[in-house]
Amino acid sequence: MKARLFAIALAAAAPIACCLAAGVTTPEAGKYYRIRHVSGLYLTDARFNSRIADKVDDNSQIVQFVPVEGQEGVYGIKRMSSGMFCGSDNKWTSTAISRSIPLSQHRIAVAEANPEYVVIQNVGMNESKNCMGVDDTKSGSAVYTDKNGKDTEKHLWVIEEADLYKTDTETPTDFYADKTLPADDPRANAYEGYKLVFAQEFSKDGKPDSEIWNFEEGFKRNQEDQYYNGDKNTYIQDGVLVIEGRNVLDEKIKNPTYDRYNKSWPSNIGKYLTWTSGSMQTKGAWDGGYTWQYGIYEVRAKVPQYVGSWPAIWSTGMQHEWPYGGEIDIMEYYGNRIHANVCWGDGKRWAGHWNSATVHDNELGAGWGDEYHIWRMVWDYDHMELWCDDILVNNIDLDTTDNDIPTGDLAGIDHGNGCNPFRDVRHMLWLNLALGGINGGSLENTPRPLRYLVDYARVYQKIGTDGKAKYKVDEVISEPTFTVADGEENASSGIESITTSAPSENQRIYNLQGIQVGNDSEEFRGSGDVYILVEGNSSRKVIL
Repeated sequence: MKARLFAIALAAAAPIACCLAAGVTTPEAGKYYRIRHVSGLYLTDARFNSRIADKVDDNSQIVQFVPVEGQEGVYGIKRMSSGMFCGSDNKWTSTAISRSIPLSQHRIAVAEANPEYVVIQNVGMNESKNCMGVDDTKSGSAVYTDKNGKDTEKHLWVIEEADLYKTDTETPTDFYADKTLPADDPRANAYEGYKLVFAQEFSKDGKPDSEIWNFEEGFKRNQEDQYYNGDKNTYIQDGVLVIEGRNVLDEKIKNPTYDRYNKSWPSNIGKYLTWTSGSMQTKGAWDGGYTWQYGIYEVRAKVPQYVGSWPAIWSTGMQHEWPYGGEIDIMEYYGNRIHANVCWGDGKRWAGHWNSATVHDNELGAGWGDEYHIWRMVWDYDHMELWCDDILVNNIDLDTTDNDIPTGDLAGIDHGNGCNPFRDVRHMLWLNLALGGINGGSLENTPRPLRYLVDYARVYQKIGTDGKAKYKVDEVISEPTFTVADGEENASSGIESITTSAPSENQRIYNLQGIQVGNDSEEFRGSGDVYILVEGNSSRKVIL
């Protein structure tokens, strides 16, 4: 879905610097305008998309034209009622977009069909069908972005000067008013109207903060090959969080689920574990902690672009059975493409409605996996945008995401009674590196070890949001300097000791990845390998 610029045939000549009898062709920055359709109706903010409607005395029809730097005659059309830009879904439909990108940028050109009007051309769409227009001229009709600009009754517009309506809206309460960043901190004003409330910058070497993060342990989902190893496969080094996938077959670590008569997953992994990895989630609850409702999630990460790799930035809701609490996949990578999805309940159990979009490696370009990229979710009441850098991967209309209510035998499950999990439920932040499974692919040629690198994870909330989230912002920002390549061992990543609350009479044997491999040191005597022997609350390395 990577946006591309096209030459616009109707605007080959320099923009006309004048006003026609019917309206403006070169709108000025800072002024306010209405856009009148040839039918006499006006372009109107309809939250997720745009429509034409009778003139109203509010800001839903007032826009500003924001010039695009370096492109004469090209503008972002900013709605004053919501602050969003008029854009296209890259197919045919108008949609709201939070940022100025080609799909939300337009060229104003005098209409060949009638020079008293203009056509409004989306520069991110193919030049043969890139004009705004309608299929019906009744009030309330939807605006589309795939018209040819030749229909004199449906594709033509007039830009009229207007005034901004004053509103009685009170200044929103800043629930984090006592939490301020220095003026020169680049995070302080990253998004207009938003405040940074959570930032893990991963600048100090060591382990991720267990007061902030939960760590999964065991086999969890999707028939994945890895055993999640608590916090043992996650560490911070040289300015990044490293989530490391390791092949441990030679370690002879017993698969705790193995049953030679059981051929289902995860017993069918085999007698011994094959891979370990890490999975971590922010701690919180349905009413607070490190959980959020609405806002902007921003994660800078380097994704391991290999077959077998399945890294993710995602979340699930803090209420209701999955998927009735909602799932948001800001990023998944597998099958030679990035994925951006949301899921909600469809009336069945362990199944859901999906709104999914992908971008293939071919569109991302050579060397994409060698660089860090910014993954961003813009989550507001009306819609949710999922971004990779400046590529809008998916844009979801949240009017469409109400849960279906189960009936019959499923009526008793925790389904949220038809709630909208993206309006009624708080979500956490989840980072993990899955391996293989139903989507990741074969691990035969995957580098060993494999690393998923996260530079930072930040959450911004709109000023005036409920203020229930726990505030935590790291002060120190650092650029990543981690250089250990996939397939190379990292001498600094190993653990030194393990603590346990096991009674002193119990003995535990762990390998150097921190996975328990036995209960009696005699089982390994004579192997010549290094283990960690735990007795009670003490531990030591031993050669057996």
